[in-house]
Amino acid sequence: MARLRPRRLGLARGHLLLVVTGALAARSAPDLVEAVRAWYPDVTVRVLVTEAAQRFVTPTLLRVASRQPVVGPGWTDGHDHAVPHRELAAWADVVLVYPASGNTTAKLAAGIGDCLALATVQDAECPVVLAPGPSPGFAGRRIHQDNVRRLRESGYLVLDPVPGRAASDGTVGPFTPPPPEDLLMAIAGAVLVADPV
Repeated sequence: MARLRPRRLGLARGHLLLVVTGALAARSAPDLVEAVRAWYPDVTVRVLVTEAAQRFVTPTLLRVASRQPVVGPGWTDGHDHAVPHRELAAWADVVLVYPASGNTTAKLAAGIGDCLALATVQDAECPVVLAPGPSPGFAGRRIHQDNVRRLRESGYLVLDPVPGRAASDGTVGPFTPPPPEDLLMAIAGAVLVADPV
């Protein structure tokens, strides 16, 4: 059965900032970007990567998929603005953190912004959607659940992971980010709530 996706994302300027972090699902980020570009030709996707993300997906693939320079992981990588996190945060109509690793989720919940990606997410005044991709061993731990709760209470839209199979050991459990159509429905809903018609 085909999944439904929104007809429009409702982005005022058509700006989606994708923050890719170091979880295995990062390998699917180019496919997500290509889907957004195919389904919504009026949307520009810029990609910001963490250092750990590059262990799972190359900036080259993300650049080809987005047709935009990839920013990060360092403060000046792919960016010449004097205050890159401010420029990126102001540029975005919505920020999607995909996948949101356990480390990223924990640091955001603790208010730590020790890299360009975290500082940008923290500085964003637009809706921020997190699609967690925690490791199987961490997904069910209370500390992770507490971090998710804290982020939701702080105004982040944290999606529930869906069942998937871990590449490391074949474990099946809820530690996979939702599919693209569900992510886009969440983005459209978050933008609508933030800027009701």
